[in-house]
Amino acid sequence: MYERYGSRRDGLYGYRVGIDPTGNRALRECLPPELFDTFVAITLLGDAIHTMTLGQGVGANTALRDASLLCRELTGAARESKPLLTAIGAYEAEMIPYGFTRVAESLDNNGTSGDDPLYRPVTGRLVLFAAYSFFSVTSKVPALRRKFLADMYAYRGSESV
Repeated sequence: MYERYGSRRDGLYGYRVGIDPTGNRALRECLPPELFDTFVAITLLGDAIHTMTLGQGVGANTALRDASLLCRELTGAARESKPLLTAIGAYEAEMIPYGFTRVAESLDNNGTSGDDPLYRPVTGRLVLFAAYSFFSVTSKVPALRRKFLADMYAYRGSESV
């Protein structure tokens, strides 16, 4: 994985998903040998291609959507219904538009710009206090909690797969 940005002021900055030896072994068990070899050679998915901001599960859900789409394309290639590079190209052509749409939505909802008040010494503390207060009250008032969860689940389920 290549970490493009050195600080929050450089642009999008978030956690990257890396596949460590444990994940690598698990993936090897899930894929036929020729598809695993393709993975070692195939393309990017999840936060490796479209970094999300924290807190909404958008990155994890988008990565799972990527994995599902890539699996369908690679399975088609394995069945020899299409060449491997065509399958990867089809995956990337579909993934890039929805992936980067989700990045934009994630930024709009969380704000990770280096100029965001959250990253300033005084206003950052006030923003964090306000966020903490909001979540504290929301978690204790049943009607607010239900509304918050309903909105969150509607947002997460808003895209068709």
